[in-house]
Amino acid sequence: MSVRTPVLYQPFEIEYKEMVTFPGKSHRNNYFMLIYILDGTGTQFVNHHRFNYRKGNLFLITPQDTFSFEISNPTKFFFLSFNTSYIKLIKDHDWVQRMDFILNNASHRPGCILKNKVDKPLIASLVENIVQEQNNQQLYYSKITETIVQTIILVVARNIALNFPKI
Repeated sequence: MSVRTPVLYQPFEIEYKEMVTFPGKSHRNNYFMLIYILDGTGTQFVNHHRFNYRKGNLFLITPQDTFSFEISNPTKFFFLSFNTSYIKLIKDHDWVQRMDFILNNASHRPGCILKNKVDKPLIASLVENIVQEQNNQQLYYSKITETIVQTIILVVARNIALNFPKI
């Protein structure tokens, strides 16, 4: 099995792709990746587990996870890649520690990470806003995009934290 390990050169990167087949067999990153399904169906594979995906699913791929997708119907993917240095750019030390702990203790299994129902339309809206900002590139679009990215990561952290045992 061939595994591709790309490198992230920016604190975060955004990609929007429509695919009928997913390139390569398996991928492995040295950074975090959020993958949102804007449209389409298929199967996600993460660390030898599988999950049937559909529109509105959000996946977190952690560093060193092995993943791929088998596309059944043409799929519109939104990829948000970020590394720990991006989280550390935030000046709030408590926030950085919490985010680092939550993201590094996320399950390495497939499946949608959105467990809080009210967050599903919120994430859909935030992703759509990033796509619009990237397409229109109006004044301050990069700062607005950065703020939306931080919000998405925070919503993801909330959904992961909801799965932690109560202490």
